[in-house]
Amino acid sequence: MKTNIAALCAVLLVPALGHASSILNETGVGSTQTSPSNPRSGYWYDQINGMVDLSKTVDLRLDVTLTHDVSSLPAQGTRFGNSGATIFSTAIGLDYEASEHVLLGAEVNYSPSSTQRADAPITFDTVQADAQIRSRTSVYGATIQFGYQTAGDSDWETSVDPTLAWTHYESLQQVASLGTSSGSVDTQQILNACARYPRLRGCREFRAAAQQQQAGVNQLRLALSVTETVAEDNEFTLGGSYYVYDQDPTTVGYFSIVAAGRVSGGSGVPLAPLRFTVKPEYLHRFGRFSLDAWYQYGNYVDDQGSTQLIGLKAQYKFSKVVSAYLLGTGQRDVDVQSVASRSGTVALGLKFRF
Repeated sequence: MKTNIAALCAVLLVPALGHASSILNETGVGSTQTSPSNPRSGYWYDQINGMVDLSKTVDLRLDVTLTHDVSSLPAQGTRFGNSGATIFSTAIGLDYEASEHVLLGAEVNYSPSSTQRADAPITFDTVQADAQIRSRTSVYGATIQFGYQTAGDSDWETSVDPTLAWTHYESLQQVASLGTSSGSVDTQQILNACARYPRLRGCREFRAAAQQQQAGVNQLRLALSVTETVAEDNEFTLGGSYYVYDQDPTTVGYFSIVAAGRVSGGSGVPLAPLRFTVKPEYLHRFGRFSLDAWYQYGNYVDDQGSTQLIGLKAQYKFSKVVSAYLLGTGQRDVDVQSVASRSGTVALGLKFRF
């Protein structure tokens, strides 16, 4: 808690360090459909972003996000509830305008350890079992960005933004309890069933949690986006990311718990480690009002399924100082057995420029 308070105070004191460019507060709520690969349910979050001009060419950025996974009683047909958890995440970065065409950026991020318990259903030998998963996770990483823009005044202007991001996930997941409606079940029974039918929903995640060993996985994300600005009021963007891991990323267990509170609300909730994403986006400005819509397709590692997301953001500038926006996303995931699950997020943002 002391770490949380210190970081939050740092954001609030950022304007005192120099000329504050902007302060943004975004608050959102979301829900996910519980499945064998996703023990999570509801959550809310609050994010504060501050940016300061250190000089004419250098900006300092600081983000602080607090996410609370909502606790819940056991749902109908399940044995265990969700304990809930408070997840803290922070990032600090510098942007350097090398010229009117070139922008360089670097960022480091950190999310300290958080612990939660969640119900994870799994079907084996026609029997429905429930595992109570205890998860303790921490995350840290770094990002390097390079941006190029034509910076002209024609009706067709282009910007290209490559990004290289490294993230380290450290997770310990354990099967704290296990049982069915008729009583307790031995962990080995499910492991034996998963050995016979390795494509059973939730088997990979359950096996990782049953090992009860600390798992550390490094993820490297290679991303590129190209934006074409047409007649100032239209922006067409095509972006994509490819993910590389230093070992089997499914060893961390239930990935939706690992990623909880550590991804942007507009990016959806990954239910498994991603292999690649493709994201077309269109933004149009109607004077002070703007509308931004996007679609994202993602594929999970080792044929673990796919994800599709649609998002919409409506923003209005009340003045040069104040603007606000409403953001919503809807996500549909399909697992290895073609079973679909859904999730969604709604957020409200308020931004002040100075």
